[in-house]
Amino acid sequence: MFAERIYRQREDKGLSQEQVAEQIGVSAWTVADWERGAAMPDAETLAALAAFYGVAQEELTKNPHTIEHSDKPFHGEKKKIADRKAGVTLCFAGAICMTLLLAIMFLLPNVGQQLRYASPDAVDGMWMLVAVSAASMLTGLALVIKIR
Repeated sequence: MFAERIYRQREDKGLSQEQVAEQIGVSAWTVADWERGAAMPDAETLAALAAFYGVAQEELTKNPHTIEHSDKPFHGEKKKIADRKAGVTLCFAGAICMTLLLAIMFLLPNVGQQLRYASPDAVDGMWMLVAVSAASMLTGLALVIKIR
């Protein structure tokens, strides 16, 4: 993938997006767009980019199965890892909240009786906490499953 190749070229040379942009005459936003796959350079800019990195244009645009990959993880992998961590965290947070709510209701039966006689707002509030806990767990699960 072109985006991954130019990201790795830049990282391997220890350059910032701003430094690359300045050298080839584009904005740093443009370089960022290329690196996340949102845009592609035109032919003239691609030639300048290849010359700047000291590689043939084909090296940047050829089939990804023929390119040597570095050991550094691509920034897309970092996002997947961050999403997975967020998903697991949401699942645990929802599970903890749900467990605490259920523990309060079963271990302190007086609370359950009081809720039966409480105003509808108090009961709705309890169910709102249950709904938020369940939504947190489902969102976290969706993040974890989406990544695999």
